[in-house]
Amino acid sequence: CGSGALLALLLMRTLTAAGAAPAGYEYCTLCHGATGGGNVAILAPALAGIEPWYLAEQLQGYRMRHRGKDFATDPAGTEMRVVTNDLRPEETDAIGAWLSRLPVVMPPVTVAGDARRGKSLYATHCAACHGARAEGNAALHAPSLVRLNDWYVVASFHKYQAGLRGADATDPWANAMQVQSRALPTDFAIEDIARFLGTLKP
Repeated sequence: CGSGALLALLLMRTLTAAGAAPAGYEYCTLCHGATGGGNVAILAPALAGIEPWYLAEQLQGYRMRHRGKDFATDPAGTEMRVVTNDLRPEETDAIGAWLSRLPVVMPPVTVAGDARRGKSLYATHCAACHGARAEGNAALHAPSLVRLNDWYVVASFHKYQAGLRGADATDPWANAMQVQSRALPTDFAIEDIARFLGTLKP
């Protein structure tokens, strides 16, 4: 069959496995896609497979203006903050549970980097919190990094370094990430780590 038919079949199987999208996800579909695959063209990361606790924390961060404070410096984050205000807590919980059941489709490579060097850098700077295989650690509020788009890993790191994420001390876990990122040089090879993460399987 053609590629269009194959994609339609995969989409149908994915939605069947996870069940119908919950109320409230219609706010997310336009940017993040019907199956949480994301859209690099509008800087919307993949959400399929995200941990419900982490999604809830990040949405709360938007509501508290810890993220997306300024449209001029973080337009995508500001748009997320506006959308988040329209979601009720029960919708947030249902969306997180549904997204966590969606199968992770490894995103395409968009970043140039050295995965071999990234493996070493990851072990030195990231593994203590995010795990040896980037599986995450809920006790440390450190999410899995395996399912992430490589461009999003790079963009998030630079936002932490620039103070666009984690600057508020009332958000201690994000603040800890900001402190760690700002201890590294501005030319730190985060692209290498992003490429290494892309070699890992969920």
